[in-house]
Order: sequence, then C-alpha cells, then structure tokens
Amino acid sequence: MNETQYRQLRVLAIDPHPRGFGYAVFEGPATLVDWGTKDIRRDKERVALHKIGELVRQYLPTVIVVEDCTHRQSRRNPRVR
Repeated sequence: MNETQYRQLRVLAIDPHPRGFGYAVFEGPATLVDWGTKDIRRDKERVALHKIGELVRQYLPTVIVVEDCTHRQSRRNPRVR
C-alpha cells in the first residue's frame, strides 16, 4: 500500500456495549472524522444493526474494526457477543 492509499483509508471502529455502541471514524493514520455513541433502549440487536448500517452508508469505510469477542480475555456479555 502506497502513502496516498494509506491516507485515504477510512476506518469505522465499533465498540458494542450493553446499552448500545460507541464508534469512531478515521481517515488515514491521524484524522478523526467523527465519533460518538448510540444509546439503544429497545429491540437492541435490530436497532443497533440498523444504526451501524447507517454509519456504513454515510461514511463508506474501507475497513470496519470490532473486538474479537470470542477471545478468551473478552469480557463482553452474551448479548453483545
């Protein structure tokens, strides 16, 4: 990957938690484009996937990053996994 491609790499990082999820969008190695949290109170799985889909459509990330919840050191609750 050359320097121009590296700078144009857009990353959407998702951090699920019991009340919704946090997210951050980066362009290249040092530019934070957006970040925030989405609080979800009802029908959590469906609503969370819908809101994540909205972020994907809005930012068109090159890469989506999420924690490996299957790792033995992951302490996520079963619904978040």
